[in-house]
Amino acid sequence: ITLAFPATALPMAEWSDIHEAAKRGQAEVIKRLLTEGFDVDLPLYNQATALIVAAGQPNAECIEVLIKHG
Repeated sequence: ITLAFPATALPMAEWSDIHEAAKRGQAEVIKRLLTEGFDVDLPLYNQATALIVAAGQPNAECIEVLIKHG
């Protein structure tokens, strides 16, 4: 069986809350999610972590938070 994405990654249609917060530039939400135990290194189907998603947005605070916890 060949998977289209690693078994540890989220399928294309599924973003985790931390990826969505990174996309929206919500640093405070990211901090709260991390304290709740969200995996900062969880990859999407394309191996993009929340940090990679945040890097595509103009919000340095999100990037700093994710680097600090990653």
